[in-house]
Amino acid sequence: MENTILYAAVLTFVLLLVESTYYIYHTYKKNIQPTIATWLIFAVATFISASSYMVATEKKWMEGVLIVSDSLFTFLTLVFVFLFTKSKFQFNAFQIFYLTSAFIIVALWIFTKSAFYANILVQLLIALGYIPTIESLAKAEKNPESLFAWSLTFAAGAVSFYPAYQGGNTLSILYSIRSMVLIGILLVMILRLKRKESKSEKNV
Repeated sequence: MENTILYAAVLTFVLLLVESTYYIYHTYKKNIQPTIATWLIFAVATFISASSYMVATEKKWMEGVLIVSDSLFTFLTLVFVFLFTKSKFQFNAFQIFYLTSAFIIVALWIFTKSAFYANILVQLLIALGYIPTIESLAKAEKNPESLFAWSLTFAAGAVSFYPAYQGGNTLSILYSIRSMVLIGILLVMILRLKRKESKSEKNV
């Protein structure tokens, strides 16, 4: 069983590595125009998530491989987005709210000394971060998202559930489930738009 858990953890890491490499490559090629402020707020949130997880669970990284890998690859993507786009940090109201909420969670963590509850709160914050993407897909006439990249991220969430479940790790189980549910919603919306585009092309 230990070997299976290790293989699942490594596969999760590799899936996210491929997804991040794909995204960074297409950013470099100017096929994607990411907003650097969005990546900054996700980098902050995932860093708090990984930090609080490691403290709360005494560094059980294999069980929480998705949490730790998310933080690592989000930070790396932020760095490359900054290097390749040379864009400025411009924050909208939602992003300011998001960053403020992240710092409030850190303050509560320091005050309560509870890494567990800090992690739960930041997971809720990460979930809220999907709202702009869901809203964008709901309004879109053409698909603006990468089906390939989101599919890899969904697969990583699904694979990571195994070591989380086997370890009985509440925080990593919640993280994997949250990832699968929200990204599953995005995939359904992306496929709906792709089907709509396909029908439009046939009618032309």
